[in-house]
Amino acid sequence: MDWYIFLTPLLLLPIIFLFRLVGCGYPEFGWRRDGAPGPEIGVKITFKLNILDPIPFIDPNPIYYIFPKFTIDDPDGEPIGYDPPPQDNTPFTAEVGLLPFTITSVPVQVLAGDHTCYCDVWITRTGIDADPNKPYGEHLIGPITKAGLFAKKGNSGNLSEYVVTFNLSYTRTSANDYPATDFQLTPPTNLLINITLVLKVLDPIPRLQPNPMFWIWPQFTIADPDGPPEPALYIPSQQLNLQDVQEAQTTGLFPPFTITSVPAQVPAGPHICSCDVYITREHIDPSPEQPFGHHLIGPVTVQGEFGEHNDNFVTFNLNYAQTSTTDYPANDFQLTPQPIGP
Repeated sequence: MDWYIFLTPLLLLPIIFLFRLVGCGYPEFGWRRDGAPGPEIGVKITFKLNILDPIPFIDPNPIYYIFPKFTIDDPDGEPIGYDPPPQDNTPFTAEVGLLPFTITSVPVQVLAGDHTCYCDVWITRTGIDADPNKPYGEHLIGPITKAGLFAKKGNSGNLSEYVVTFNLSYTRTSANDYPATDFQLTPPTNLLINITLVLKVLDPIPRLQPNPMFWIWPQFTIADPDGPPEPALYIPSQQLNLQDVQEAQTTGLFPPFTITSVPAQVPAGPHICSCDVYITREHIDPSPEQPFGHHLIGPVTVQGEFGEHNDNFVTFNLNYAQTSTTDYPANDFQLTPQPIGP
């Protein structure tokens, strides 16, 4: 009868195959929700809680740690972990209290689509909680939610990343406690934001013979700072202004001017904005009215967190100081990024 021992695993194979065929088992990112074969479209969501105001050390039971409870689609679901944990990142000082700081979650991968993000705030206090290092002690405020469409952006194979930021404000009214009414928890305003890239040519540029400059072409890109390298989203600049070219042909000089991209809609969160500058020249480029021609300078990048404002502008300044009478060497130009602004 020992042959049953060897045949039993083989008899189970058709059953396992049948279960896989009808879709039993854990969901994978290899199948779409409509059941058709093909890759699931995933996104990554990271939570942040910004503590905007100092929270004082109030005797007899001061706040020791703040533990936000982040969940997706279910307020009673398994809390999302931290990176780093609040125990490693809380600026607590005895007799002073907590200074403003940020608590960040680990990124969570979910299917693209509609999701609701929850934030609930808990605290632990010395003299009350037996282990103030352990979440979650005393419920403070929340939950509040941010619902929206977390869509795949761009054409690369990498996951689109969203950062959902909640803000915790504090206004003291009690001398010996932390009432919930002293706190305000607000959700993020935007899940998708607009970034417009701008190149400002600050100095006049002459049309130098024998190959005068015909036009300047900035190449603007936006990329996510995390994940493997990928082609950045290309933002087309405004159309060539032939009137400016014609006037420069007459005067022999391009006056200062500005080139602005179309707004790019991207997920709120960290992004790297880049500017590369090209020029086209007469008698060298066969179609000087077409980008991009000759690379001049760059790329120059700006990395920052986007989400506080719906409309964001990233500006690059191009300066020119002439040293050549016949050409446009790169060292005659300086490309500098400016602070991110609304």
